[in-house]
Amino acid sequence: MRLILFVCGTNRSRSPMAAAYFASVVKQRGIQDIEVASAGITVHRGDSLYQETRQVLTNHGLTPLAIGAVLLLPKLVRAAELIICMTGRQQEIIEGKFPSAIGKCRPLSAVLKEDMPIAEPAKGSLKDYERCFESMIPALDKLAEIIE
Repeated sequence: MRLILFVCGTNRSRSPMAAAYFASVVKQRGIQDIEVASAGITVHRGDSLYQETRQVLTNHGLTPLAIGAVLLLPKLVRAAELIICMTGRQQEIIEGKFPSAIGKCRPLSAVLKEDMPIAEPAKGSLKDYERCFESMIPALDKLAEIIE
């Protein structure tokens, strides 16, 4: 089983939305050897997904893979075949903190050969979360096509 891990700052908005969407695409395409998870670089005890994150997923018929935020730990990094983060800066942080991530971590926009970070919607409106979600879809669809 190959693990594709999505990572953002707090695992409360971008990476849970990306992971839920990607898991649904993998299932729709019948790709059976992929496990999908998400985590955050900085997670505080008791953190959960933002209400807006849950709402966007519900609006698209998706279910979060986890209710609470998950901290990025060495075990997850080692287990992942591919780590998809939301910004180049997050890639630098992850690879600096976890040397085993070097060579298997990249920003989501790199899938489309672009250098544009996925904007953080936290503390924004539901419309901001929706825009963030929509902005990830082309790269997530392309990623599914690549790993298929």
